[in-house]
Amino acid sequence: MEGSVELPDGTFTMKELGIGFPIFVLNSTLSEDQVPNPYYQDDGQESGYGAGGIGAKQKPPKDKDKKAKDPNNVEYWPATRYDFVVQFVWQEKPLSIRREERRKKAEELAKANGGEATKPIMPPPVEAEPEPVAVEPDPMPVKPGPAEAEPMPPPDPADKPAPAPEPDEAAAPEAEGGK
Repeated sequence: MEGSVELPDGTFTMKELGIGFPIFVLNSTLSEDQVPNPYYQDDGQESGYGAGGIGAKQKPPKDKDKKAKDPNNVEYWPATRYDFVVQFVWQEKPLSIRREERRKKAEELAKANGGEATKPIMPPPVEAEPEPVAVEPDPMPVKPGPAEAEPMPPPDPADKPAPAPEPDEAAAPEAEGGK
């Protein structure tokens, strides 16, 4: 499989990207089709305003001295259509592995050339700026207090909520059957 792809990190071949084993899954027959001409002009046969309203077609003029039709101004172009589906295998190769493979390949090429310096296959990677190191803040300083700090008073028993009243037994017969 030949070809290469230009990516922000460099140009890589399909093999380096881990793409291989292409196959045709659907292989159809040829068929005749028409491709519309986006620049086609109908020589004024259609009008913006007419007896029938906006976009209505006017009757062609009865003049026999009509302009000759332009052969380059066609409504449709004939085309041969061929539908197909291609599938391929993709085995992920991270950028770091691709760079390492290129570096090893360049070293082997240099050894094969008798240790001569060779042109690098890929420019050296751009080093990213180091991330700022998070520094923990110092603990809050303790305010010096009086030598004899007063202990907190115990909670007042009057502040506690009263227990819920128990259900009244007089209302119980209604729940038993409503006698």
